[in-house]
Amino acid sequence: MTPTGRATRRFFPPPGQLVDIGTHRLHLRCEGSGTPPVVFDAALGASSLSWSLVSPGVAATTRSCTYDRAGFGWSDAGPLPRNAGRVAEELYELLRRAAVPMPCVLVGHSFGGLVMRLLAARHPDAAAALVLLEPAS
Repeated sequence: MTPTGRATRRFFPPPGQLVDIGTHRLHLRCEGSGTPPVVFDAALGASSLSWSLVSPGVAATTRSCTYDRAGFGWSDAGPLPRNAGRVAEELYELLRRAAVPMPCVLVGHSFGGLVMRLLAARHPDAAAALVLLEPAS
């Protein structure tokens, strides 16, 4: 981690938890309770903060989880190459290691929509439903 990254985490600690998925740590923030949980993935170049106005409303009804892909927000940089398939596998491992109950409602915006479609196709046990907002193809 760069000195800037250490300073940022000291002054702005992660609002959720850093979960070790084996190769690096990903930031996950869950709030609320109930099933199925709703898991959000943001557009390319965005972070979990993209959902900061949406997640609390969902959390009033069920569990709401936002996360940061590797290299974004509070997450560590991940191994190369970075592509949607790798991101989908990392998200599945994150949900598994953080004991988020599956299946989940998977919500993806733009690039996040592509990731969620891949996650649902590769791991049908993870998906109760898909909500895609302007998904990338």
